[in-house]
Amino acid sequence: MDNIRQFNVSALRVDIDTEFPSEQAVEIDSIISKWLGILPSWLKELRITQAGSSEGDTVLTVVVRYRYRRAVIYVRPEWHQWGACDRERYIIHELVHIATDELVSFSENTLGKLLSDDDPAHKALMEVHAEKVEAMTEDLKYAFMRIGRSDADDR
Repeated sequence: MDNIRQFNVSALRVDIDTEFPSEQAVEIDSIISKWLGILPSWLKELRITQAGSSEGDTVLTVVVRYRYRRAVIYVRPEWHQWGACDRERYIIHELVHIATDELVSFSENTLGKLLSDDDPAHKALMEVHAEKVEAMTEDLKYAFMRIGRSDADDR
């Protein structure tokens, strides 16, 4: 654990790889702390680690392990080249993926049980499902951000 900075937030343990420069680790911790309310209560361990360069437009990705109550957010080096608002939006997007993962996984698994992989309908439905999941994630991200802004305005 020598390569990890630890931040304990309530019952959730947040580990940020020490490979991040200190100012980036502080920024990531600040963003996650600000948006903790998005995360489901079942999540007990969140790790943020660096990943290799991205292909396409994916800057962050998340792997959720509901069974083990943990998630890992992989941050590509390009993340820090974006503006502060964009960096925050990227992280919020991944936090929403964590929050919705159980339902998304259930629906994907159900489609997989109802239709065989070689069924053309399976492929078409999975593509539509992926598109709808990303759209829902974006909608929820912006809803949370609006709520966050109005909460800040009330203070």
